[in-house]
Amino acid sequence: TVVATVNDKVQDSAAAELMEEAINLYNELRDKAGARVEGPKKPYYNALRKEVLTKTDALYEKLSAAVKEAVK
Repeated sequence: TVVATVNDKVQDSAAAELMEEAINLYNELRDKAGARVEGPKKPYYNALRKEVLTKTDALYEKLSAAVKEAVK
């Protein structure tokens, strides 16, 4: 993984777990973005935009924590 290559103290298992989570999140959000929306679209996409930011921020925090733990 990129993180494990740059910082060899990051465990491959932790990096692989984060990558799998990121891929699953990408697939989930892509499916939601491409879904056929019944009714008003604006509330759906406003909620989706909020979900994208919330979930990607949480994933970034996990990655940041893994890197910080490895640097100790």
